[in-house]
Amino acid sequence: MDDSTRKTGNRLVPAPIVPFGPAGHVTAVRLGAVVRRARLRCGLSQEALAERAGLSVQHLQRIENARSHGSPNVTLRTMEKLAVGFGAPKGAVVALFEWLVGLAGAPQAGGGPGA
Repeated sequence: MDDSTRKTGNRLVPAPIVPFGPAGHVTAVRLGAVVRRARLRCGLSQEALAERAGLSVQHLQRIENARSHGSPNVTLRTMEKLAVGFGAPKGAVVALFEWLVGLAGAPQAGGGPGA
């Protein structure tokens, strides 16, 4: 088990993204900055992106302002909503995560095939 996982019951699950991680890891601070820059480049207000993504404006603000408001808990579901808000196909983030789980050989959530 490393910094990117934590044990829950009998399975390993991804650890929440935290503002101070090892070099090369995506951090909440960088994630917030990337989301903000991408939103601005797309010409979207926080309100417009939040509506498109199905998130509250306050949640989007917490993600974008991670440095000043502490680390938000950015879940896979939230990442999927943000991706859809930016126009990615629904399921894209989950599909990537499932591929990574298969690549890593980690047990799948819910005890499904390969667990």
